[in-house]
Amino acid sequence: MRRGAGTSTRHLTYRLLGPDDRANHWPTRVLQQLGNADTLNDDLGFLAGQGRASRSLAGLIWVRHPRPSHLGARLAADPDPRVRRALAEELVRTDPTSEQRDARKILANDPAHSVRTALLASDAP
Repeated sequence: MRRGAGTSTRHLTYRLLGPDDRANHWPTRVLQQLGNADTLNDDLGFLAGQGRASRSLAGLIWVRHPRPSHLGARLAADPDPRVRRALAEELVRTDPTSEQRDARKILANDPAHSVRTALLASDAP
């Protein structure tokens, strides 16, 4: 891919995003397939304000690059349990950091059993 081609693909894909979960699935898959999550770091706030698929992607990237730190707590309190579960599943795959503390605490007390179970999966034998 030419240098800059990923950037233009990313910007074009952002134009397709919106609050409608049905319309967000494929544009979010395009963003995942770009392969370099580092290029999306600066856009986590934007992604976290879109549909469920984009918020889930924002959570996956945030776990690897927990900046801004408050975004983790925001995603951990997301109204959609699928977003919270995706965040919990990714947190299990990483060593805990101080930036992730609030998000982990919120998810440990989540009302959805599947979210709590995903977070506790790292404690399993």
